Amino acid sequence: MSISEKLQKVDRLKAWLDSFRPISPTLVAELKKLYDVRFTYHCFTEISQTYSSLTIQPGFIPEGL
Repeated sequence: MSISEKLQKVDRLKAWLDSFRPISPTLVAELKKLYDVRFTYHCFTEISQTYSSLTIQPGFIPEGL
């Protein structure tokens, strides 16, 4: 695949992605929450994903601290 073909493909994919805009603020907030939990979970794999979601909640204090 030539550079020109790759750039055309990128342009098509960008146009497809842009067709979903604007993204609602509610959806953006939900996606941020989802990714915060997943990235926290993958950084600290010795704890469960559920525990990860709890630990990033404001005001959460883990037992034993």
